[in-house]
Amino acid sequence: MGRGRMVLALLVLLFGAGVMLAGCGPSQRERQLTASNRELAKQVGDLKVELAAAQKAGEQAKGALDQANQERDSAKKNLADTEAQAAIIAKQRDQALKDLSAAQSKIDALTSQLDAARAESDRAAASETQVADLQAKISDLQGQLDTANGDATRLKDQLSASQDALTKARGERDALMSQLVQAQTDRAGMQAQLTKAQQATAALKADVAQAQSERDALRSQLATTQQQGSELALQLQQTSGSLQDAQDRAASLTRDLRSVLQNQQGLRQLTQAQRNELADVRLRLEAAQGQVARLTGARGIYTVQQADSLWSIAQFFYHDGSRWPAILQANRHLIDKPQLIFPDMVLIVPAVGSSR
Repeated sequence: MGRGRMVLALLVLLFGAGVMLAGCGPSQRERQLTASNRELAKQVGDLKVELAAAQKAGEQAKGALDQANQERDSAKKNLADTEAQAAIIAKQRDQALKDLSAAQSKIDALTSQLDAARAESDRAAASETQVADLQAKISDLQGQLDTANGDATRLKDQLSASQDALTKARGERDALMSQLVQAQTDRAGMQAQLTKAQQATAALKADVAQAQSERDALRSQLATTQQQGSELALQLQQTSGSLQDAQDRAASLTRDLRSVLQNQQGLRQLTQAQRNELADVRLRLEAAQGQVARLTGARGIYTVQQADSLWSIAQFFYHDGSRWPAILQANRHLIDKPQLIFPDMVLIVPAVGSSR
């Protein structure tokens, strides 16, 4: 029922302006849907660009994370190697300390023996042979002492070198530890960036899916609206043809009615055939005008009486005689001047107002 009223309203507007229906362009609704579809398509394109950028950023963050992991693993390996080397150097230093302690003990023992031999040489009033033996023994002990002192010096040098190497290894270990901490910090930052990029990518994918869903819904709605528009245009075209036919019949029957009335004017008594002819023309005219009234959504039809005018008819239906041009406009297919109406003529009464 709603669609029929819309069709009739459109026909009233078209015929009220005196314009014949020639075609049907896109409706305002179709233009709005088309514009919305284009806007959504643009948004989908923009979101796809953002999604590609987010995916690229995620790949870059993943690459940086992989590099940070490699640097961390390399730092861990270098740190383990340095700590192993430091442990070896520390072990060598401990052994050198033991060797140095043993050499010092030997030096102390030889020194004691040398001192005892010298004391014995001084005290003894022995023969030259004994003195020579003691001097030989003293020389031998002195040689051993010199050798022990040389070994002690060499061990001290080795100990000093081992200490330097240990200090250097500890420095390298501390530097590698700092690099490891920095690598772990960088890795945590890269992981956070990757997580953020993945979240942004997921959000953009959801936005793209939502926009595509809305675009598809709009496309479906637009297709439905266009189909309805095509059906409406066809219905308007069919209704226009029916209306034109009904108006042509009404105009022809009005002329017939006028002719019959003119022929019967002045006759004192009508024959049954004349009365039947007049009744038949009236009946068919009422049917034709009734169809026009239905197709245009008019209020109804009215048969003109003696002394009627368009003013009096408008006053009767609308309580406002000044609305008579609306009745004239609705009956343009019959008359084009208000004074041309005549009794028994059937007029369309348009629904342009209501009685008070």
